[in-house]
Amino acid sequence: MERVSRDELVWAGLLALGAVTFSTLPYLFAWWLTPPGYVFTGVLANPMDAFSYLAKIREAAEGAWLLHLPYTAEPHQGALVYPQYVALGKLVAVTGIPPIVAYQGARMLGGLLLLGVGYRLLASLIADMTVRRTAFMLLATSGGLTWITSFFGYLATDVTVPESNTFHSIFANGHFSLATALFLAVVCLAFEGFPRFAWLPMALGGVLNAALTLMQPFLLVTQAAVGGTWGVLLLLKGSLSRADIRPAPALLFLIPLPVAWVLVGQLYGDPVLSRWTAQNVTLSPPPWAYLAGYGLLAPLALAGLLPAWKRPETVGLSRQGALLIITWLGVGALLLYLPVPWQRRLSEGYHFPLCVMAAVGLHAAVLPRMEEKAKNLTRALRALTIGVCAIGSVFLAGTTVLGASITLEPYYLSSDNARALEWLQGHATGDDVVLASPTVSNLIPAWSDARVYWGHPFETVDAQAKLAQVQRFFRSDMPPHEACVFLQERGISLIYAGALEGRRGAVNWDALGLGTAYENGTVTMYHAKPCTG
Repeated sequence: MERVSRDELVWAGLLALGAVTFSTLPYLFAWWLTPPGYVFTGVLANPMDAFSYLAKIREAAEGAWLLHLPYTAEPHQGALVYPQYVALGKLVAVTGIPPIVAYQGARMLGGLLLLGVGYRLLASLIADMTVRRTAFMLLATSGGLTWITSFFGYLATDVTVPESNTFHSIFANGHFSLATALFLAVVCLAFEGFPRFAWLPMALGGVLNAALTLMQPFLLVTQAAVGGTWGVLLLLKGSLSRADIRPAPALLFLIPLPVAWVLVGQLYGDPVLSRWTAQNVTLSPPPWAYLAGYGLLAPLALAGLLPAWKRPETVGLSRQGALLIITWLGVGALLLYLPVPWQRRLSEGYHFPLCVMAAVGLHAAVLPRMEEKAKNLTRALRALTIGVCAIGSVFLAGTTVLGASITLEPYYLSSDNARALEWLQGHATGDDVVLASPTVSNLIPAWSDARVYWGHPFETVDAQAKLAQVQRFFRSDMPPHEACVFLQERGISLIYAGALEGRRGAVNWDALGLGTAYENGTVTMYHAKPCTG
């Protein structure tokens, strides 16, 4: 690792703190803009998944170590997944802090950890301090071009695929940040260990990969593909001889193997969990969405490829480091369209090599074209490039707050919905299955022990078919007798009927003969049994 001065560490720390603080400002603004009669939930980014994470924190706080799917009514075994949310749940149980506070705190700490590890890896790769600073500023702040493409009705990956962009990962949750930090830490251990590969650092990398297996196992595919290709290219270029090959790097994948074995056994050994896994499909969007999502980074990185290949030392890169980043960019791009159902997940961490190569392109291919007398202009162009790249992140933060203030639910809850969820928190048990609108169903497990008939497009088994039934029920397309059979056969015990459910139609509750369990201004909850329709 290149020796880094104290002043440089202070600079990097302040920039990381500034980026994480900026990622938190939208939440503070959203809270400040809470409309009268509403309560801010504390969630802005990807609420469908965010509330499922809060549900996991709640389940762990209630005592669970193996997590279940509260968004499906079918009984099933718990699984060793999402250990970070299990840990937050235990923290909530011990301290009594609200789950949303633990969730947001973990998001901020995860962001700081990601940027800290990212800077450490940059210091190992790039000796030139100016190039390193540029790469780090791009890593912490850069977004894409959705602020332009949105005017034409197109959304790029900088706003639709959080894990593909560092700032969006930090803004969204602690889950992506922590996983990417572990991933980069393993890359750093492997790169700094080359070519000796001592046993202890590789064992530490294996332990980190074991934790990563429980969070984002897909990242081990990226590690293996990039690392293996890098090793082959080093052999072909003569930078690594067969005599230098060591067995220690195998620990990176051997140590996580038992964890992966147990996880696969749990996820595919239980019929409900296996169906959840099968429908958890996250395909990559078209290539143009990634290109626009990375914005100026893409052409700058393209401009940096030739200098990095031919003269990496001019920008402070070692031959091995330059080859690693070039390999990562090429192999990573191919992995985005690997024929697997979780293509999109393989975009996680790809922002890092793009930022490195974009910094190389800026300093080795763009700025040198200016004459020495234009040095002030060179500095201005560097600042302008970083600023333009950051517009995408500012756009993401601003439009998220604006969108939440316009759509309200589920970012804000009406006071009636908030009181109804609090009632469920105190009265519902794990045996209760609640039928509600899609929006409310996604919220219920984050507030109470109750399960829902439908609540999440992935975590509800047979999600599409169940969603259609929920919509049909609240549209009153079911005759009373059929509705009663539906409620009985699905094991539903409570029906949540509020303003959101009312917008889907007017159910004739009197015809069903249901008893009232709870009622306030706009929300009524009915006992599903007996149903006399």
